[in-house]
Amino acid sequence: MSQDFNHELSDDLRDEYDFAQMEGGVRGKYMQDYRKVTNLVLLEPEIMSQLIRR
Repeated sequence: MSQDFNHELSDDLRDEYDFAQMEGGVRGKYMQDYRKVTNLVLLEPEIMSQLIRR
């Protein structure tokens, strides 16, 4: 599953996307909605190995 990406990062944003001039952004605006529809469970390795076998 390993892939080599030799692409160099470049700053290709257009001038009209000046984030310093944007107003009204709220950090975590949709976090409560996101948490309602996601469920993350950390499993012990022994349990995970049993689930993968099935």
